[in-house]
Amino acid sequence: MNMLIFISSMLDPRTKLEYLEFVVCQMYGESNGTTIAGLAKDAMFALFNEYKMLNTPASNSASHASFSSESQRSKTTFHGHGNASKTITDRYKLEFKKRKMELGGRDAKSELEKYLNEDCEEDDDRFDILLWWKANSLRFPILSKVARDVLAVPISTVASESAFSTGGRVLDTFRSSLTPRIVQGLICAQDWLRSSKTELNVEENLEELEAFESELLKTRTESTIIDL
Repeated sequence: MNMLIFISSMLDPRTKLEYLEFVVCQMYGESNGTTIAGLAKDAMFALFNEYKMLNTPASNSASHASFSSESQRSKTTFHGHGNASKTITDRYKLEFKKRKMELGGRDAKSELEKYLNEDCEEDDDRFDILLWWKANSLRFPILSKVARDVLAVPISTVASESAFSTGGRVLDTFRSSLTPRIVQGLICAQDWLRSSKTELNVEENLEELEAFESELLKTRTESTIIDL
């Protein structure tokens, strides 16, 4: 089961996780639906955490470098003649900052939790989901990047498959007796007509086509008589 379908539903501000849980429980039953919704939620958080790691490497390195320099200054002051109580407080703050970074950035994770806990938007036919994410990109900087990439994925491959299945529009149940050579000629003629810069007006060439068809029928009739 493709989890991107469920993730895209959660990234819709009109539905989010609550609607997804309701729908899958209706479709697959309470037990299976709850399991599927849980897997979809885990996949959503895993994808968000991956984007978080990709989009915040520089800031983490800078924070560690800043922490190292501040820690060194704190130790120098602590062993010097500065204010002892202030130095101890600064040291504890630095240790707390280090512990917070090691825990994995809870503030970034709460961005997704904050989005899911907010009320859903009103369902309106004029609602533009991409415009909504663009307007809320400052509130959800990482999640908006996830939405930009996920919601850009085509929901179906029919259009691309149709472009490469021209033969299906030539051979059908009414034209199943066409020979491979005739089918090849029809497809080539179709490509030539589509690539032509001049428009083809059938009405202007109708008389010429009818004359050509009559001549072709006459030739076939004479050929049959000769064979007999």
